[in-house]
Amino acid sequence: MYVGQVRRVERRKPAKCGHCEGEVSIGESCFVVVRNAKSKKGKQYLWTVYIHQDCFLDWTDVEVAKRAKFVMGRKGGRPPGSQVKTLAKENPELALERHKLVREQARLQRYLVVAEGEDRICDLVNRIETIQERLKGILKFQVTKFNRRSEESRQIIKEKTRQAKNVMWARRQVIRTPQPIRPDVDLSDLDDSPEEEAAKIGARIKEIQERQEAYQKSGQVWTEDSRE
Repeated sequence: MYVGQVRRVERRKPAKCGHCEGEVSIGESCFVVVRNAKSKKGKQYLWTVYIHQDCFLDWTDVEVAKRAKFVMGRKGGRPPGSQVKTLAKENPELALERHKLVREQARLQRYLVVAEGEDRICDLVNRIETIQERLKGILKFQVTKFNRRSEESRQIIKEKTRQAKNVMWARRQVIRTPQPIRPDVDLSDLDDSPEEEAAKIGARIKEIQERQEAYQKSGQVWTEDSRE
């Protein structure tokens, strides 16, 4: 525990011991403790305490006990009634899963801040949104302040998330619905019998359907020229 700036001196003037309240005579060795504090308004306070050499250990014990009692009265942590705190008591396994998800989200956000390239940014944003959906399923609501981040980092994450959503929306617009299949046969110039022509038309339609399915599996876009 920090008690202040301590140094050993020989007094040139009489002083009063801060522990036993006895007199520190001229020329006697003692400890000088310089302590500081800051008010809520930002004002700085300094004061000096003189302690006999024999009283110094007892004085530090008393100061440590005072500080410990003060800190116990201001115990930190989540406020009473918090859903996260209740979850940790009622379901420790689910609370541990949430803790891992929060850490994974923080890791992905660190990558997102320095990420470059549309594909990389879109991948990270998709993974972060997936984790957020899982967290919503655990707590039934979205916690926005998972990590303490600077204002600059929050703005970068916000801008890259917006950029990724715009890119993904534009890519979805490129994917068009396949055109309906129409046989390239002029029914006015039929030389064969109606049965033979119907068989040819059916074979042509089946061929186009098989080619269209192959295009869809390969991820290509079906166009009018793809039927040739």
